Amino acid sequence: MITSTALKYARALLEAAAENATEDAVLTDLRSFDSLLSGHDELRSTLQNPVVPFPSKRKIVEALGVRIPFSQTVQNFILIAVSNARIHQFSSLVDAFSQVLDEKREIQQGTVYSANALDSAQRELITQGMTRLTKGHVRLAFEEDSDLIGGIKIRLGSTIFDGSIRARLNELEKRLAR
Repeated sequence: MITSTALKYARALLEAAAENATEDAVLTDLRSFDSLLSGHDELRSTLQNPVVPFPSKRKIVEALGVRIPFSQTVQNFILIAVSNARIHQFSSLVDAFSQVLDEKREIQQGTVYSANALDSAQRELITQGMTRLTKGHVRLAFEEDSDLIGGIKIRLGSTIFDGSIRARLNELEKRLAR
């Protein structure tokens, strides 16, 4: 879940990245560091530990910045997250940055829920259909939902398009009850 605090951090980072036109590189670097954090419990716990002094944490982040490498903008952002005890929310910060970047580019994010996994052709058809419907760009995530009997449900922003079998059965039940 993206918090308002994460959005504030993300907007500030987007401003800094936009000055150098490095928004995509920043997103790539953020995702790389997030993946590193997720895969290394010792690194994550060290950066989160309030007993470890900030200068030691800075040295760790700077050393990683050289080895991985990631931009100075991202390194500074990571250090801000560490110093403000937000590193435990890093995945949320990355998601927020992706969201504000999409907003800037007028790309709508959505989620497609289906009873079973959709193949790439089905995903592409749904994406094309939503692009035509919205007359804009969309970025869709695809998830399986065991509660669906069949069909799909799409959440795009605050709008839900429900083409599930359950929704159709409920509609039929209402018609028959009249």
